[in-house]
Amino acid sequence: MQDVSEWYVDAGRKTVDASRGYVGSRSMRLEAAGGVDISINRDFSSTSLSNQVPVFAFKTDSPDSISTEVQVNAPSASDCRVYGNQSFSIQSPTGWFLLSLGLSKVNGTPDLSDPGTLVFRVNNGSSSEITVWLGGLFAVEKPDRGYLVLNWDDGNATRYSKAFQDMREFGYPGVSSVPTAQIGEGSRLTIDEMKSMRDELGWEFISHTHNNENVLGLSESEMRTEFAESRAWLRGDNEQGESFSQGADHIIFPFVNFDDRVLDIASEYFNTAGSNTGNYLHGMPARGFDPMAVNRVEGNDLDGLKTLLERTAIERQAAIINFHNFDAPNTLSRNEFQSFLTDLHDNYTSTGDIEVVTMSQLYEIRRGGA
Repeated sequence: MQDVSEWYVDAGRKTVDASRGYVGSRSMRLEAAGGVDISINRDFSSTSLSNQVPVFAFKTDSPDSISTEVQVNAPSASDCRVYGNQSFSIQSPTGWFLLSLGLSKVNGTPDLSDPGTLVFRVNNGSSSEITVWLGGLFAVEKPDRGYLVLNWDDGNATRYSKAFQDMREFGYPGVSSVPTAQIGEGSRLTIDEMKSMRDELGWEFISHTHNNENVLGLSESEMRTEFAESRAWLRGDNEQGESFSQGADHIIFPFVNFDDRVLDIASEYFNTAGSNTGNYLHGMPARGFDPMAVNRVEGNDLDGLKTLLERTAIERQAAIINFHNFDAPNTLSRNEFQSFLTDLHDNYTSTGDIEVVTMSQLYEIRRGGA
């Protein structure tokens, strides 16, 4: 962590922790009593953020009922950008990871080429004391546009009969998280449908485990079997020997349930693992998100999703929108989805401000490939 003395405390307590670090051996430990927020700030006037975004290495052992945000005053609070993170849950990772902070608010007309102060806040929504650590602050380069992933969970056949049909009008690829053992059964996609989606528009199919399992309830050996069999199926170990390997290195955990144990094991099989931010309309830095803590936004609020598109274009960030069935409360209706696609095309992709990509493409962008 950079010199801790550069940071000034507005609320909470700050100490140096020499026993744990993200880069090096030390970090900044921040604490606050129950119901009290943490707020610190430092001068950032020597760093232009026109083409960069701040990313923090973060750790907490009290994740329940906290949320984080960063405010870039450029030059003051009346002209600033606020980057917000999802609220944490008790199942959020407690090891070190990179906070995936997406643009959540713009006040006034901030000049990011000449910022003033950088403010980091932890909002404490509980009556318990909270402790967090900051292990590093990095300025990550922005790409030249925003990137969007349209992600459909569960591998239902309506991904082909409805979502694929609507998206093909605009030539957009999609991503479907599939329980591979259930492909071709009941209401799931068939391999032939998956092939059509892949070959025509470049859809990717990523793991949703092999049997749609809540991985938190699995033993280590059971979890490894789920991950290995799902990845192998996508790589061609299926009844048709058909490879969907482009998405084989990525997973969305069913029921969005995971913890540090799950992430540690999953990282041996996959390049990225996804979670949900619920209705928090935050993207994430396209080149600075943590690949094992990828944020998704639920696709159920048309006005909110249009706001997300605007923020994604302005900030040149990445966003992943998660859909299920059109008749489900966590997903737009089909008419709303078609309206969303029209807005996305007319105002963003046709102008080059946003590009619709797949999960493997987003991973390469994260590595600096675009």
